[in-house]
Amino acid sequence: MSWRARAALLCTLLAGYGLRVWRLDFQELRGDEAFGYFFSRSPYARIVADTLALREPHPVASYFVQKAWLGLAGDSEFALRYMGVFFSLAAIALIYRLARGAGLPNKVAVLSAALLAISPYAIWHSQDARMYSMSLALTLASSVLVLAWLQRPGAARGTAYVAMSLLALHTHYFAVFILLAQNLYMLAVVVVRRVRPGLWMRWIGLQAALVALYAPWLFTARQLLLGYGGNGDSPALGEALLRAFSVFGVGESTPAGQRAVWAVVAVALAGMGVAAITFYARDREREGHADGPPRMSLFFILYLGVPILATWLGAMSRPIFDERYLAAAAPPFFVLAAAALLWVTPPGETGHRRRAIALRLGAVALLAVLLGGSAVSLARYYGDPAYSKTRGWRELAEMLDHLSACVPADEARLIQNYPDPTLWYYYRGPIRHLVLPPVAQGGDEARAIVASLVEDGVYWAAFVEQPATNWDAHDVAQAALAERFTQAAATQVEHWPVEVYVRPPDTLAPLGVAFEDGLVLTGFAVTPVRAAAGGTLAVHLQWDVANLVETGALKVFLHLLDEEGRPAAQ
Repeated sequence: MSWRARAALLCTLLAGYGLRVWRLDFQELRGDEAFGYFFSRSPYARIVADTLALREPHPVASYFVQKAWLGLAGDSEFALRYMGVFFSLAAIALIYRLARGAGLPNKVAVLSAALLAISPYAIWHSQDARMYSMSLALTLASSVLVLAWLQRPGAARGTAYVAMSLLALHTHYFAVFILLAQNLYMLAVVVVRRVRPGLWMRWIGLQAALVALYAPWLFTARQLLLGYGGNGDSPALGEALLRAFSVFGVGESTPAGQRAVWAVVAVALAGMGVAAITFYARDREREGHADGPPRMSLFFILYLGVPILATWLGAMSRPIFDERYLAAAAPPFFVLAAAALLWVTPPGETGHRRRAIALRLGAVALLAVLLGGSAVSLARYYGDPAYSKTRGWRELAEMLDHLSACVPADEARLIQNYPDPTLWYYYRGPIRHLVLPPVAQGGDEARAIVASLVEDGVYWAAFVEQPATNWDAHDVAQAALAERFTQAAATQVEHWPVEVYVRPPDTLAPLGVAFEDGLVLTGFAVTPVRAAAGGTLAVHLQWDVANLVETGALKVFLHLLDEEGRPAAQ
């Protein structure tokens, strides 16, 4: 590598790092990130057991890595997401090696790395505390090692390939689609180039070792894999391709109405890249060069197309298509986009030179359009709440802290009607929380839990409502609470209605205050005994009306006095 290429790659890595750590903890965690955090807090053996028991649709490698990392770095939002930054940065370096291993020039390899470095899609996932950037880096490493092994098929490279591929499979199940693409490419090389049988048998040996090492986990998780219902959708093929190429081109922070345009631009650029690599390889062969594996345009077509098509085919039987599941298929798109500029202009062939110049100018124009769209998409991602992960969890946690500030922890509960773990990452107070209903649409289960709260002496509850028809479609939680508690206050925090429910204590402080017309106040209770400024104070009054003389409507005034006995509120 020349010093210019080294300097360019270093600048690319620094730019990619800056874009990934900038505002890394500005946006709040989303539900999957919080789930991963709580999942990775368990002991290693418990992570495996919970993966199987809770039917978690992802393998355990990323949780193992995250657990080790959080033990060193803590559990702040920045620390949680920094693991994604690390793997995404590794992917930038690896895509350079991928392009060089394919025999492409330094300038194409550096541009490939630069496109990945500034990709809104890659940046979004690098700032996400999930396994997608890890899957991206490991599948890239596996593909780099395939090309390296093809050039020099030694035991060390074969072992490294098996290790990286095995880690990729333990990070995301869809890594198998990248391995499928690799095997289809190897089959094409054998058929077209008629390579020596020994090479093919050694490749089969590597695949057999990989299968043997991964088979125990597949057997253990077989019920999970067969029974998983999906967490995406099942689009038509055209829509799936549109969504895939749109996010590869300009990311996910793009209005839905514009995605078709960006997908067309991205497909056109990738197609030009395929043609450019094909003609470049042909010209290199004519000149007697053999500095890369054969049929590289086919390699990138399979690397890009097989994961997209396989994910789409899988979604025909259950809804599992989601753009984030395509992260491992992104690298070949960026290599092809960079290679679209690779149109040689040999001297003495005027017609060829004119066509090459025209194609290169067209590729430059398409790439410029795509970069402009990426810049706008990044700006939306960093600064527009409509396209961000932020929902207001921090404000909600602060409100719950405020409402419960003076409530005894053992007499209170925080309740939400959907099992979203994000709130419990942000709320770090002493009051226990629970999900009501504990199972989807579980009315009987919800009433049983409310009854147990009464038995445990709980007098106060803050209820956070999160619309979720798949869990609580008929206000089961409110109905169960209303049977034993009374709603005392309600407020709105960002997207969430928050309601305070109270019930009178088992015993009230006795009073004997008689009013005119035979009305007697016999007891009272105030919960909590003290309230924070702006908080909720529930007052329970017990009346004796046995001797009440009929006088029509009665109006009761309650006065809140300050420390000097002056009325502060009525």
